[in-house]
Amino acid sequence: APGSSNVFEDQTLTAAARARASGIHIMAIPVGVQNSNMEEIRGMVSEPTDKNIIGVDTFRDLPTIVDNVTNALSESV
Repeated sequence: APGSSNVFEDQTLTAAARARASGIHIMAIPVGVQNSNMEEIRGMVSEPTDKNIIGVDTFRDLPTIVDNVTNALSESV
């Protein structure tokens, strides 16, 4: 399902937690993912999750979030 791991599913959240603990800031840009499929994504990204998940409906929508992503990245530094 969109928004779910499809490789090493059982290791995704653990690996993300280790990465965050080592100082890596994790953001996600889900494409076409419904809210019902966001649980794993929320578990992977850095806090606050609402600023580190910036979703779009289609790949064509990606250019519309460039400013949002840039702002979120500059706030995390």
